[in-house]
Parts: sequence; structure tokens; C-alpha cells
Amino acid sequence: MNCYFYLGDFPNAMKIATKGLASAEASRNQEMIFRYNNLIGAIYFRQGNYSEALKYYLQLLQTADQLNDDPQRFFVNLGLADVYIAQNDSVKAFP
Repeated sequence: MNCYFYLGDFPNAMKIATKGLASAEASRNQEMIFRYNNLIGAIYFRQGNYSEALKYYLQLLQTADQLNDDPQRFFVNLGLADVYIAQNDSVKAFP
């Protein structure tokens, strides 16, 4: 999936990420569910679909907050900052 992502082949990257997410959800692997959702947010971001990326990142931030998971919160905040910077909203990007 990373190769597709870095090559800009987002349809194939998304296909692999959604399959991985389904597998993670079936096995109830919370860490992998979190990672795949974060990757899907990143794929949307790289395609310029900021509203979908923002939706994923905000949902993940809420999950990280509920789990009190600082490392995951950190990675999600990086994604959120990218989206807000792309939208020229530096106030939200650097609270």
C-alpha cells in the first residue's frame, strides 16, 4: 500500500487500506483499525479531499482522547495540522 501511496496511485492505495480496515475490524484489532483509518485520512488528504480527511482525523482524535493514547493523538494531530494548513487555517493548525 505504501508504494501505491507514494507513487500517487490512490485508488489502489485506498483499495488495500479498506481491505486492511475490514480485516482489522473483523479481528477487533484496535491498533490496526486506528492505523488504517489514519491511512485512509492521509489518502484523502493527498488527493486534496480535505473534508473527508478532516472527518477521519477528527473521528480518530476523539478515539485517541477516549483511550487517553498520547502517541496516537500526536499522529492524528499531525494529520489535522496538514489539513488545516492546506486550507489556510493556521489558527486551527497551531492551537
